[in-house]
Amino acid sequence: AGRANDFYFSFDQDLFWQLSTWRMAAGQAFYSLSIGLALLITYGSYTPKGINIISSSIAVVATNSFVSIMAGLMVFPIVFTFGIAPDTGSQLSFTAFPAVFGELTGGRAIGIVFFALLFMAAFTSCTGGLAVVLAPIRDEFQLPRWAAATVSVAIVTLIGVPSALSFTSVSLTVGDRPFLDMMDQVTGSGVVLAAGVVGAALIAWLIPNAELLAAMNSRVSHP
Repeated sequence: AGRANDFYFSFDQDLFWQLSTWRMAAGQAFYSLSIGLALLITYGSYTPKGINIISSSIAVVATNSFVSIMAGLMVFPIVFTFGIAPDTGSQLSFTAFPAVFGELTGGRAIGIVFFALLFMAAFTSCTGGLAVVLAPIRDEFQLPRWAAATVSVAIVTLIGVPSALSFTSVSLTVGDRPFLDMMDQVTGSGVVLAAGVVGAALIAWLIPNAELLAAMNSRVSHP
């Protein structure tokens, strides 16, 4: 646990000033909070009137950060105890952890619980993401909800197949990297950041501040 905590909480001044560090950190934050994915716009359409968006956002960010830190405190001791490279990436869940569970007493049960929770986390994220695809298809083609959902699931499934094949016997790769890792870098550290920054800039430019604050039910007054 000592080595894990040193790695987890150590401060490297050289890395701090590298642009790639900030890019990866921002990408992780944007992805974790669903910024730049159109999810927040979709969720916002279901938000009841009277909800203070600013205070709600602070609560979400604080909760997400706390859970993420706690998860790191649980994961990294396992990583260092079993000699796994902490920068393994997505393979940590699909190749390294199964090997770890195989060496633990009751590892099969632990593995089942772990992957069940991982599936639920992915499923709930997909459910939110599906709403982003479903809404425009339903509005554009005037389809009933079940039909739009069927089309949306088919589209998302087809797009996700290459990533799903990354850690199977097919071992789909791009160069020497799993396809999933490549997509994670492109979307998580590229597309999501660009979409979030450009989207925020356009909203701030096109919508008057007074209207934005009123829409967010903010108590902040605009001069």
